[in-house]
Amino acid sequence: MSAVDYRRALHRIPELDNQLPETVQLVQRILAPLPCRVFSPITGSVCAWFDAGKSDAVAFRAELDALPVTEATDLPYASVHPGRMHACGHDAHTAMVLTLAEYAAEHLAELPRNVLFLFQPSEETTGGAGKLCESGVLERYRVRRIFGLHLWPGLEAGTIASRPASRKPWEGRGSGRGTCAGASRSPKRLPPARFP
Repeated sequence: MSAVDYRRALHRIPELDNQLPETVQLVQRILAPLPCRVFSPITGSVCAWFDAGKSDAVAFRAELDALPVTEATDLPYASVHPGRMHACGHDAHTAMVLTLAEYAAEHLAELPRNVLFLFQPSEETTGGAGKLCESGVLERYRVRRIFGLHLWPGLEAGTIASRPASRKPWEGRGSGRGTCAGASRSPKRLPPARFP
């Protein structure tokens, strides 16, 4: 399946807060055949650990929860759960990170660091990112940097932008700095990315 297929499958099954049984099951099913350890340190989360035999790790984070919004589209992949919708892009963020996990699996021997993929609940409600950090998973796997992917419709296709600072108090722990697309600073434009 492609990132588009993953996004559409996730878009059909929006769930709220940390009550994400269908979403968690789908993400686990996609990760299961990959050479990683799949686990859940907090309710509604999924993590995938790719051990490349290195001394430290980098992490990539995506959100799993949706919003209590009624979808008014006639799309073939519209929400099957009345009053719930992926209206904030979390379905796309998760699809991108799942696709990145597949890439990591194909290139495990070439990775410069171990990789931890974090699929987080409760972004829109009760602070799932903070709870995931407090679980100790970042320390346990020696994560030195965390990257979160976010859609940004105003950027030219193929462009990657970055923010230099964190907006949320749980971001930026350790030696790295977190980012948030809603932060007030202007993004640093990076050269267009090329992906195989």
